[in-house]
Amino acid sequence: METATQARLDSSFFHFERPRLNRLFMEAVKYPLVIVCAGAGYGKTSAVHDFAREYQAATAWVQLSERDNVGGRFWENFTHSMLKVNKPFADAIGKIGFPDTAEKMNQYQNLLRKYVPITKRIAVLDDFHFIENPAVIRFVEESLRNMPEGTVPFLITRSTPRINIAAYISSDRIFNVNEDELCFTEGELAQYFRGQGISLAPDSLRGIMQDTGGWAFAINLIAHSYKKAPGYEGMCAAR
Repeated sequence: METATQARLDSSFFHFERPRLNRLFMEAVKYPLVIVCAGAGYGKTSAVHDFAREYQAATAWVQLSERDNVGGRFWENFTHSMLKVNKPFADAIGKIGFPDTAEKMNQYQNLLRKYVPITKRIAVLDDFHFIENPAVIRFVEESLRNMPEGTVPFLITRSTPRINIAAYISSDRIFNVNEDELCFTEGELAQYFRGQGISLAPDSLRGIMQDTGGWAFAINLIAHSYKKAPGYEGMCAAR
């Protein structure tokens, strides 16, 4: 079943898959927690989505927003996301409601063991920077400590997650992907423009790389602009 995130990515004319990032994430899934942290426009969601497709693993994807700071709203969103990949599990956890007590959390963990098989899987919480509600954060922390075998959680965020990850850091059990890794290399930049049917001189490529720093959002804008009015030298001079 196609998710809203997948539909948005698939409809993006300027989307570009980068094998380098897929290789990086292949190393990342050897760790029990992956955090993809970068500002807006770095292609975090696209990169993780591309990897999930290549990794060919079961993928549970929860797209978060500010509204998920209400426990009931978060649980509705979480349950709906699980419905797309495991209906019996989603139906069962929907009946217990948001696990805001120890008893409900135990019920949730029992249902997790009952309905979620051991298999290669990634569980994605996208736009986690929106989450500030202590109860929701506690649920996430508890879930991270009790992930089913074979499941690797990915937190996609614009800022350092508001969760206690000290134990992961102290035992080197966390893999961080940051802006430096997500930025385009000059080689990727050249491939990207070739894929869009845009031929650029080496000087223009270097200028774009210098001006954007490899920031995906800016590169997309330049490609879009270039298709309308070819020529980047004037844009460089205007900066």
